[in-house]
Amino acid sequence: MNLDIMSIKALFWNVENFSGGTQRTQRVEDHIRQFDPDVFCLCEIKDKVALRSLLLDRFTDYDFAITDGRQGIELLTGFRRGMFEQSLFTQRREFKAGNEHMRAGAFITLLKDGTRYNMLFLHTDSGTGLKDYSNRQEMFEKIWKLKDRLDDINDDDTRLIVMGDKNTMGRSSSGNFDEITAQKEINDLQADAQRNGMDLLVKSHDHTLACKRRPSEPQYRLSNLDHALATTNLTFDNLDNQTGNVAKVSVDGWVHLSDPGRTEFIEEVADHCSVRVVFS
Repeated sequence: MNLDIMSIKALFWNVENFSGGTQRTQRVEDHIRQFDPDVFCLCEIKDKVALRSLLLDRFTDYDFAITDGRQGIELLTGFRRGMFEQSLFTQRREFKAGNEHMRAGAFITLLKDGTRYNMLFLHTDSGTGLKDYSNRQEMFEKIWKLKDRLDDINDDDTRLIVMGDKNTMGRSSSGNFDEITAQKEINDLQADAQRNGMDLLVKSHDHTLACKRRPSEPQYRLSNLDHALATTNLTFDNLDNQTGNVAKVSVDGWVHLSDPGRTEFIEEVADHCSVRVVFS
């Protein structure tokens, strides 16, 4: 199914602690290029040499903006040069949730064929401790507040997409606090989104992260962390052609591979899969 000419292709990918190296940088470029996104965001850009390689040598047909914080692991947003009538990028520092070592939100407004589209890329706090979980919930609340402010500007016709590593890990039990499972946190996020005029979009695959807590573990642990939220006035292509689900978000990367290719991708390219949408 193809959308009309106004459609926009967007991709988010956590390339954890990306510090380059020629082979890894090439494989990151190859992964992104196969989907030909109009907008993409790479999370956890760590090394300036790798950053220059991406900007100056490999994606010369895109313009870029990057967050700037004390942590040194940033979000790099690229948007196709010449496609949009206007673009405006801002760092949304409120998503640091009062912690200067967290990442700002990468927020871009794009004017396409007379319509304004707002995209927010996030990398929220990770961990299952009370503070980690509380910080995430504060960040989620700020999404709804941002939408409210945009609605005031756009006469309740805001077009907003929020993509990112939401780190929906749940909360461990501690003291007087009972455990909240990862699935419960995702369900709560979906319910909150619906109350605020947004949807948590269905993905082609649930799991987006494969990691080991210790190298000696025989298998990777799979987690459902990367998500896309969107206002209900947007139309999305069905990108899933493998599981038969009506998925609006395609999960791509190691999830499509079997060993030894899967393990190689996780260890040498990225342990997160990318998530992408096509919308109008």
